[in-house]
Amino acid sequence: MTFVIASMKLPAHSVLKYPVLLLLNLETHLRPRVELVKRVFDMGLKPLVEDVNIATALRMSEKRFLKVYVMCHPQDVAAELMEVYEKSKSMKRLAEESKKYVRKGFPF
Repeated sequence: MTFVIASMKLPAHSVLKYPVLLLLNLETHLRPRVELVKRVFDMGLKPLVEDVNIATALRMSEKRFLKVYVMCHPQDVAAELMEVYEKSKSMKRLAEESKKYVRKGFPF
């Protein structure tokens, strides 16, 4: 909820309108797509779809999302956008790498 309000700059009632925001994985799905969409608009580019809504971008399949937001641009721009997307997908959670003990399997 903090990410939706703070980073996405959406009002709190948007979660009621788009409950998919709470169902998606933050690190692998939500954050990378939101960052890529922001980057596309910051660069002054337009996606392939005319009526752009963040909720529709989040519900798209991976292949369609990349086609609409990345592959529709020139090769050099598409490479830069793909790099941003891959980097944000590989980002670890805070303090994930500093864990000393990782439990694997049954707890005993």
